[in-house]
Amino acid sequence: MPDPTPKLPEQRARGRRAPTQGVPAPDLTPAITPPRYKENWSVATRKAWVEYWSSPIALHITGSDVSALVSLFDLMDLRDRLRRQGLKEISTRGSMGQVVVNPLLAASTGLNPAILALQDRYGLNPTARLLLTARLGIARNGPNPGAGTSPNEVPEDTFEPIDLAAMARRTG
Repeated sequence: MPDPTPKLPEQRARGRRAPTQGVPAPDLTPAITPPRYKENWSVATRKAWVEYWSSPIALHITGSDVSALVSLFDLMDLRDRLRRQGLKEISTRGSMGQVVVNPLLAASTGLNPAILALQDRYGLNPTARLLLTARLGIARNGPNPGAGTSPNEVPEDTFEPIDLAAMARRTG
């Protein structure tokens, strides 16, 4: 029996697979031009503002969101200033001479609920960021991580957008 006819070089696989198409680069164009931070903010607040606007979440911020974001960073800056000033003298004398916690510390703590609500809305904590990226249908690869791949390939960071309302109804 004669040997089979050898394959042409372009037909030989030799353990190599056909090249796959890569995931296209996500559109990283922000919806708006990031506004500049306020000059009266502390250095820490300015840094947080710049970091926020360089994050993937900021790509989905529209002009109508900016005033609420500025309010959030105003509150965070005020809380930090009140806390720093209050920590200089943690306790003080009350109106009846009793020792009380510095009212500046109490005021800084009182801002937390408003700050946390806005942080949740704009993805400024890990849980909110996860839920927001799921709702927006984005992963680390960008808005459409599965584009350009074959049906048998699943990119590493792909996930299905989840229905948050349905999740909330199930958990009660």
